[in-house]
Amino acid sequence: FFHGSYFGGGAQWAAGPYMGDLVLRRVYDDVPEQDPPSIEELKPSDTWVKPTPPGWPGLIVKLIKNCVIYAEFWVGDLKQMKLGRRVPFLASVAAMLSEFNVQRFLDRISESDLEAITSQPFVYVALPHEPEYTVQSLCREFADTTAWFRQVALSLPAGYRMVVKEHQRIGHRKKEYYGSFLKFPNVVVAHPGIRGVDLIARCAATVTMGGSTPAEAGLFGKPSIVLGTRNPYSFLPHVSIVKNPRTLPEVLRNALKARGEQETEAFRSAAARFRAAVKRVSFDASGTRLFRGSMGENIDTSDIEKAVDTLLLSAGLQKQQALESSSNTK
Repeated sequence: FFHGSYFGGGAQWAAGPYMGDLVLRRVYDDVPEQDPPSIEELKPSDTWVKPTPPGWPGLIVKLIKNCVIYAEFWVGDLKQMKLGRRVPFLASVAAMLSEFNVQRFLDRISESDLEAITSQPFVYVALPHEPEYTVQSLCREFADTTAWFRQVALSLPAGYRMVVKEHQRIGHRKKEYYGSFLKFPNVVVAHPGIRGVDLIARCAATVTMGGSTPAEAGLFGKPSIVLGTRNPYSFLPHVSIVKNPRTLPEVLRNALKARGEQETEAFRSAAARFRAAVKRVSFDASGTRLFRGSMGENIDTSDIEKAVDTLLLSAGLQKQQALESSSNTK
C-alpha cells in the first residue's frame, strides 16, 4: 500500500484487503508524545510554481509525442508480425482531447484568487481521483461522490461555504460534474493551480473520502470529516466519521464548533504522533515499480528488514483479530 502526501511518501503493508486502522492504532499506542511541527514548517516551498494553463501548443506537443510512441509500437508489431495488446490509438487521442476540453472548462469556471476563496469561513473538500481504490472499494457505500458532496453543501450551517478542488489528474470526469456544484450558492470550485495545503491551512474543516488530507489537516489543528470507516486515522481526535447521511448535519456542526487553543494543540500533537507512527511502519521502496522505479535497483538492507518486521506485525495483528472474532461467534 502506497501512502504519500505533500510531506513525503513511503510503502507500508495493508492491514487486510480493506485497510483500516488496525496496524497504525497499535503502533500509535507505542509512539511517545510528539511536539507538533511549527506552522512555518508546514508551509509549502517558495519554489513552487503555478501550473501552466491548458493551451493548444501543449496539446499539440502531447499529440505528436503520442503519435511517436504508437509509431514505435507499430514498428515493433511489424517486426514480430503480430499486434500488441494496448489502448487503441484513436481511443488514446480521444482521451487526450476530452481531458483537454475538461481542463479548459475547469480553468474557465474555477476561482483562482485565494483571498476571494478564503474571505468567508469554509470547509475544504479535496475531490478524490476516480476511478480509484479509495472510492470504489474503501468507500464503496459513498461511491456517488456528486451526491455526497452536494449533500455536504446542503448540510452546512449558515455562513459557511464549501470549497471543492480537483485532484491533480484532471480529465476523468465530465464537465457536468463540476457544473452541478455551480448550482449551489454556497459552493466555490477552486482552481486546480491553488495548492491544497494553502486551503487546508485556512479552512474551518476538511471533508474527504480518505487520502492524506485528514492527516495533513490534523497537523494544522483542523478538524476532518471523513466519509467511510476504512481508513488508517479514524481514532485520531480531530477526525469525525460519517456512517449515515442522516448524521451528516450534526457531524458538520460538531466539527465546526468553536475550539480553544488547548484543543487545537491537542489535535496537532496527536497528528504529529500519527505521522511518527506512519514513518515507523513505512519503508523506502523507491527502487521498485511501486514508486515507478525499475526492478533492477537494490533496496537498502535496513528497509528490507523494516519491511519484513512490519509485515510480520500486520500478519500477527490480523491473526489475533481473526481469533478474537472466531471466539466471539462461538
